[in-house]
Amino acid sequence: MKESLGKRKQELYKLIVAHSDIYAALYACELFIERIKEMRDPLYFPLLSTIIIFYSKPLTVNKPFGKLSPRWYKYDNEQHKKIHKMILEMRDKVVAHSDLEIRKVHIVPPFTKVSEFIEPSDYIGFNITTQILKVDSVSHIREMCKAVGNRILKGIEESLEEIYGKAILPPYAFELTFDDNLFEIK
Repeated sequence: MKESLGKRKQELYKLIVAHSDIYAALYACELFIERIKEMRDPLYFPLLSTIIIFYSKPLTVNKPFGKLSPRWYKYDNEQHKKIHKMILEMRDKVVAHSDLEIRKVHIVPPFTKVSEFIEPSDYIGFNITTQILKVDSVSHIREMCKAVGNRILKGIEESLEEIYGKAILPPYAFELTFDDNLFEIK
């Protein structure tokens, strides 16, 4: 049995919104690669978080239609599969939430050296451990975003043709609705 037009338009909506999110992640990757040379850069974590959030958005529960099918995120490359899994874990445990399993707090006594980059201080301090990605991992994420974005774009083009290709359409842009009509007449 063929899906109703309303259901097919819901899937089209999810694809179009996912494409927007994936390209936001791709552009953030481009900026990261251009700007970030080491993890100590103050923009490292904010830009990485942006990439993770936008990459993950289509695979989380979205109202009212739910998440995008994982079939759009299939990778043949083992490294991409591993990074994909790590991104989703980081989204759930580091970026969107702070899980004790990963984000541990340490109390640092006075005059204690905890890093080659941070000088010991003469007061009691703290630090937080977290999960990170190497700076050069972002180039792999960029390639993943390109692959997923292209797959999704192909799906959008096919859906648009299937749903609207043979229809007589109005001479104005119209909002995508989710009923069994092609569009609302103004």
